[in-house]
Amino acid sequence: MQPVLNLPDIVSFHQHVLPLFNQYCTNIGCHSTSGHLNLIDSIAYTSLFARHDVDTINPPEQSVLYVSMNSVSPAMPPSGRLSDYDVALVLKWITQKAKDN
Repeated sequence: MQPVLNLPDIVSFHQHVLPLFNQYCTNIGCHSTSGHLNLIDSIAYTSLFARHDVDTINPPEQSVLYVSMNSVSPAMPPSGRLSDYDVALVLKWITQKAKDN
């Protein structure tokens, strides 16, 4: 039986998703430069859509961001897979049309 994750009703990019990027993606230097997908606070949202890493037309499970977070080769983040809660949070944000909220 899957555990209940108690996700918020509305997932906020700034309150829920961006802190994950800060903790797991930009603080370790992987996505904080122009050479990769840049996820620093000021341009993260724009970068995700400019590169089509988030696509609100196709099923959320096919989003490049979601698929990358579930990849084992290469693992994202390199330190290991995010928790089920964090992955579900990002998926719910995408499902809710990935708003800049």
